[in-house]
Amino acid sequence: MKICCSQEHYDKVVQYAKSINDKTLENCLERLKQWEKNENRPC
Repeated sequence: MKICCSQEHYDKVVQYAKSINDKTLENCLERLKQWEKNENRPC
């Protein structure tokens, strides 16, 4: 999966989400990874 932001920013966001025990970002990224496996995806 391609993340369109700096690695530093991404790492900070992930770290913050973990620090407040928020699984929203992690769940969203997991759903997007599943979409990549869909052979019928449009792109």
